[in-house]
Amino acid sequence: MLIRVAALWALGMIVAVPFVLWWARDFARIPGRTWFWSGYDPRPWRWAVFLGFLAGGVIAVVTVIRWRRSTVREDLLEELRERRAEHAARRAPEPTYPNVSVLRPRPEAVVDLTEDRPDASPTSRGPDGAVARRGRR
Repeated sequence: MLIRVAALWALGMIVAVPFVLWWARDFARIPGRTWFWSGYDPRPWRWAVFLGFLAGGVIAVVTVIRWRRSTVREDLLEELRERRAEHAARRAPEPTYPNVSVLRPRPEAVVDLTEDRPDASPTSRGPDGAVARRGRR
């Protein structure tokens, strides 16, 4: 009997993992200041999912489905959309010039400075007897 209950508990937790991961991603989209200014409290939702997951997962699945259909989520996401639209409206547009492209540094550009060692002497010899040089090769 106890083995069956443990197996159902483990199965419920395994089934609940995708639901809880989706909920955590969706819940994290809403910043704390949006929760604060809306007047809603995130703690009951967090505790319900956490305790529901520990209680076998089924309660967490039900809580996530309730969260997906709740008016709290709709209100918070609507307020978040309004805040983002206000922020975009306040931001000054980038100037556009004819026949000019804006140059920005590439984020994937990597500068390798592993060979730049100021403490290494220019005449030091390596393990194979070759003269080591400072700087890039």
